[in-house]
Amino acid sequence: MRNSQVLECGTLVAGGGLYGCGFAAAIPDAVLVEENNVPGADFLLSLEQYRREHFSAGPHPLAAQFQASLLARNAYTREGLLHPGALAPELYAWLLQTEVKVCLNSALFLSGEGALLLAGGEGIREVRCRRFHDLRKRQTDGGKIFRALIDFRGTGVICGTFPGFTLCASAIPGYAVLSIELEPSDTWTDARRKLRMLWNSREPELAAGKIAWSAAAFSHNSQEGPIHALNAGLLDGEAAK
Repeated sequence: MRNSQVLECGTLVAGGGLYGCGFAAAIPDAVLVEENNVPGADFLLSLEQYRREHFSAGPHPLAAQFQASLLARNAYTREGLLHPGALAPELYAWLLQTEVKVCLNSALFLSGEGALLLAGGEGIREVRCRRFHDLRKRQTDGGKIFRALIDFRGTGVICGTFPGFTLCASAIPGYAVLSIELEPSDTWTDARRKLRMLWNSREPELAAGKIAWSAAAFSHNSQEGPIHALNAGLLDGEAAK
């Protein structure tokens, strides 16, 4: 595909969240397109934490394989705590093993003539595919949440519900994850302003905590854990073949 002005594929899948990764992995001729610079950004960049995993008939073998690799690396605990830094290499390895073709940092749009174009590291290319599955809206369903990692090292992690935000345990020792519910129209500027305002007026018991970093993607309250999302994508991808 390199240096070509046209990308030809059997199936084009837009939206490289955990669900999209599973969906594309189930279709041998699929090319997966993701606007972020990492796959699985819906969990990896959003600091997404606990979701109770539930499988009505047991996980797909490929989802079970991924779950086992995360647990072995302590990237995902049995309590549902997700370590984003450890998730990334495991997801990359899983995509390589399942031979998913991925275009990262790539955006899809229509030309004035109605042609489907892909803008990415290889420039702007026309896309010709027999089937197109746009999963991007699925990644933004549910409530809009902004998260930040709070450093409590040396003082003990504090969890609970406070005015305007909640704090829950993190997979990273000494840190808690702060979650703020946003309005659907809130921008990144709005989210960071709310974070600063709420943290500056926090309860005295939280005074020792410091904002370590904030999420690079909004989280959407899908009620799915990472393995459940991957599993659902695998099953739906197989059904769509």
